[in-house]
This record gives sequence, structure tokens and C-alpha cells, in this order.
Amino acid sequence: MTYATLKKERQAKHTELFDRVGLFWAFSTEQFTEGKTKHPVTDGQKYLSIGMGGYFPGQNMQAYKDGMDELSAWEKQAKKELKESRAESEKAILYELNNHECFYTGEIDDVVDLFEGVYTVQEIRKVYKANAGKFEG
Repeated sequence: MTYATLKKERQAKHTELFDRVGLFWAFSTEQFTEGKTKHPVTDGQKYLSIGMGGYFPGQNMQAYKDGMDELSAWEKQAKKELKESRAESEKAILYELNNHECFYTGEIDDVVDLFEGVYTVQEIRKVYKANAGKFEG
């Protein structure tokens, strides 16, 4: 598996979970009303917000929490398996260093947090230092 494949599979798993729990995105009253129509609450529940415009019916809270925990565990395991390939490990770290604009900011903390339990700070810093001159503005 490549890191790009892992990210695509992660997205598909998130989409499936979001569909299952009735998560919808609303950035206006009209969009919220439309989402409520498609995903009604039951038993006097309210809509819960995950932030960034995401809402889902409150009765699905446990399914959402359990699903996110499962996805987190799956992703961590997949990253560990990916680590077995040095080339893919470097691609994964480099992708996230770029994605988090680390070469611009000089900070790698977000990437360290992202790969917690998979790559060490030293491993991430090594990829950063090997590529810093290629990406700095």
C-alpha cells in the first residue's frame, strides 16, 4: 500500500461513517434545514456539531464516537504497516511535511502529532532536514 492509497481509503472510510451517522455540512440556515430534513433526530434528541459546519443527529453520538475510534485504530495500524517500506515511509512523512507547510514555517510539531506512535521525532526530523533545501521559499 502506498501513502496515497492509504489516504484515499481513509477518506472512503470516513465518508461511509459520515453517511451511516447522518453527518451533514451546513454553512447557512437553508443548508441546515435541508440536512435536518434528510437526517431527522428522534426521541427529543438535538443535533450535535463536530465543528467546521458538520452536524449529525444526537442519537448517533455513540456510533460516531465508536466509528471514529475504529478509524483511528485502523489508520494507526495502516501507517505502521506502511513504515515497513522505507521509501513509502519517507514519502508519507514528506507528504505531510508539505501538507502542513513545515518547510515554510520551520515547525514539524503537527506532523509529529499526526504520526504519534508510528514515527519518532528523529525520523521525521531526518526527512525534514534531507528535504528542507528543496522546498523552502
